[in-house]
Formats: sequence, C-alpha cells, structure tokens
Amino acid sequence: AEAELLFRGMQIRGAIGMYYEQSPGAKAYPKALEDLLKDPRYPAAKRYLRRLYEDPFTGKPDWEPIKTPDGGIIGVRSNSEKEPYKKKNFPQGLAGFEDRTSYRDWGFVYVPQRSG
Repeated sequence: AEAELLFRGMQIRGAIGMYYEQSPGAKAYPKALEDLLKDPRYPAAKRYLRRLYEDPFTGKPDWEPIKTPDGGIIGVRSNSEKEPYKKKNFPQGLAGFEDRTSYRDWGFVYVPQRSG
C-alpha cells in the first residue's frame, strides 16, 4: 500500500503540474481535483488524469487537497495517520518525506521550476 501511495501521489502531483504548465494565459492551479479529469478552461476535453485514484489506505479518492491562499490546489496528502515503513531513500523531489511520522505528513506538492 505504501508503494502504491507513492505512485498515486506522484501521478496526481504530475497531473497538477501539467494543468499548471499548460494553462492558457496566466499559470493557474486547479480549483478542484475533478479539473484534472476534464479541464474546464478548454472547450474540448483535455485530461491530465483518467480517473481520481483512491488513497490506498482509505480505499476512497478522499485525498486532502493542499491549497494556495487563493484556493488553487498545489498538491494532495493522504488522510492516513498510520506510521510509514519507509523513512529514507525517497525518489528525487520527495526528500521532505524522510523521517515523517504518518502518511498524512507526505505532501505531494507541485512546485514550478524557476527559469533563468
């Protein structure tokens, strides 16, 4: 379940990144996770995920959104308070997960790369 949480969280984070980077006009984060299934900013269907993944620990797509002050979703986290088995050697971009005490502490957040 832990490996699946990492995979699904990374997929959602990647979809948020595509939504943000492919914004028409000013860059913007989705206002709802469902916007990743069908981007409301385009007249034709534009999808970043085929479905909302279930949290492997709850069995439901009940991810807690991590939001910007204006309400855009920059990431998600599990609602599970279980203690992670994995504590070290996370993939690139997930170093902040080291030594966390619950899966809820694992925030899959998209941070745009700075250009220049």
